[in-house]
Amino acid sequence: MPADLPPAYSESATAPNDPIVYDAPTSWAVGAKTLARPLVRVGELKAHLALLRAFKALRTLVEDGQIAEWPDVVRLLDPSQRWIWFVGLAVDRFQRWIDVLGSASLGTTLEYELPPLDVVMIWHAYLLNPTWYAEDCLRMAPLNPLRGVRDHLLSALVRIGDVSSFDVSSERKKLWLRKTGLPYDPISAATLATTHAVSCPKCLQNMSVPYILLEGTGYLQSKFRTTCPACGFHVDRDGLATLKFVRDLVLDPRSERDKRRYGNGVYLAGSLRTLIHPCDEIFASALKIKLFVVVPPPEGNSATVDKDEWIKAIMKQVSYSMETVRKISAPAFSGSERRSARILSAYFDDRPFSVELVGATIRQGSFVDEMQSLSWNDPSRMEGDALLQHAIARYHAFLDLTASTLSSFFVPTLDIDLAWHTHLMKGEAYQADCSTHIGRFVDHEDKVDENRLAAALDD
Repeated sequence: MPADLPPAYSESATAPNDPIVYDAPTSWAVGAKTLARPLVRVGELKAHLALLRAFKALRTLVEDGQIAEWPDVVRLLDPSQRWIWFVGLAVDRFQRWIDVLGSASLGTTLEYELPPLDVVMIWHAYLLNPTWYAEDCLRMAPLNPLRGVRDHLLSALVRIGDVSSFDVSSERKKLWLRKTGLPYDPISAATLATTHAVSCPKCLQNMSVPYILLEGTGYLQSKFRTTCPACGFHVDRDGLATLKFVRDLVLDPRSERDKRRYGNGVYLAGSLRTLIHPCDEIFASALKIKLFVVVPPPEGNSATVDKDEWIKAIMKQVSYSMETVRKISAPAFSGSERRSARILSAYFDDRPFSVELVGATIRQGSFVDEMQSLSWNDPSRMEGDALLQHAIARYHAFLDLTASTLSSFFVPTLDIDLAWHTHLMKGEAYQADCSTHIGRFVDHEDKVDENRLAAALDD
């Protein structure tokens, strides 16, 4: 860390019960501007820490595994495997919540509309990948309501205080059950969740597959494999990822019908937003047109062709494989190889999100463990505000350094990262702050190797 950041506290330098004295700044310099108010505040960091404590308690409960109603195959897993299984279920619960949001506005009433803790945990991990999150919220209509949340999530958590003991009304639980078909309580919901719906990459028929099997071939396991009952095709994760890519591909940004039906979802993941351009429809449209040349529609008209028949034709052409997609699409990506790698990295399974949210959530568990090891998760250590005020000052110095250069990448220390994560929880407000005070979007991609995580579910 560059020397001109305020120094970090040494855990060994101050006894736990000794008062920490710190004169907090009255203004914060970021780039060419001096702020009268910090971009994140002490109360928000405290609310974030309380949320992390709740995540840790949920993880401990799941890893302990003493839930008699859970399937035997789950209770036989080791603790880390069981947690990965649970997080996989939570991602599907998050998706179900998104699907039932409709056009509802999530804002000042979020305190009374907060989804269950496991769903908030996935949402939190998603927010910590801000470029992907911002693009997905723009690109996919079901996620559009999240754009208006801004700092309302943090504000709701500040008002709630200890989210783990938040008393959710019976009416709220009934509403959640009626809309999603699942209990509000994450542990009870995990008892009922047994299968995941997928589409066959060959015949496009829907089917249900088990989440987890003793043989290790369940949907949430790295050896996932099943057979389509309609056509006998052997379905695996790569085939599902390929189908997701092809379905996104065949939507035509020049078609008013596709635009009306899918909105900005007519673009490929990773093609619409960059750090410089928040909505680069020119590039995204041009890329689609190039790819249409590589995989032309059967009737020569991408606007009117039967999409399912085109999808089937492309899937056969690419051998139901993302590796073949990479090879066959290379000419269209000529000159944009880095963008190509980013776009194709978003296609790893059949879920609509561009972030592998199981891996992102597991990574955040490591961050929580680090915070706990330094006692930052202990509320008694945070009775005074000095540590958090100091973290906020150091975070603004970090932003100031980031604003000073385009060529350097600065790795934050843990206290700075806490403040950064808190700022990221503000969604579009974070994006606006970057634009106003730094002049560009500052990304934070917290990604874990999906293959290593998935393998942890196996023997």
